[in-house]
Amino acid sequence: MSGWGKAGIGVAVAVLLAAGVVSLLGGVITVRGSSMRPALRNGQKILVERVLYRLQLEPLQRGDIIVFPYPADPKVLLVKRIIGLPGDMVAIRDGLVYLNGEPLYEPYVAGRMLGDYGPCQVPAGKVFVLGDNRNDSIDSRDPDVGCVSVRKVVGRAVLRIWPVRWFPVIRRPPALGSGP
Repeated sequence: MSGWGKAGIGVAVAVLLAAGVVSLLGGVITVRGSSMRPALRNGQKILVERVLYRLQLEPLQRGDIIVFPYPADPKVLLVKRIIGLPGDMVAIRDGLVYLNGEPLYEPYVAGRMLGDYGPCQVPAGKVFVLGDNRNDSIDSRDPDVGCVSVRKVVGRAVLRIWPVRWFPVIRRPPALGSGP
């Protein structure tokens, strides 16, 4: 074989198959802004899985990082962490998030949050989301965003793919709940 050779053709086929799987199961987006620091950084590229929860093979859970269109400008995608599920009561007091009356233990948060919010009950079919950098985030506390319809969720962030120096897998915290 001239040119590519058998190994080159194998690599090309593998790349095409991988690209097909990525476009079928997910997509790549670039994180914009600092609202998810320290978990995600401005300019990072992440793989967003969009099939498993839609088929209800793996439902959205507290702690998942999701992507959804900003209601005020649907061309802009927001990346936030799920805090409350349908029926949950969410409140923010004295810099802490309370879920169903219990303070959350959130080791991933960038710092103490300013301002109070709620309480509010998350409606059916919606989730309450916050950025990890709570003082620099447009999230469910903002009337333009509010609780996010599960139908509007583009997908769940599963992998950091660029730059590669950060640990790639995006893990859900063990459990959103009281401290250790």
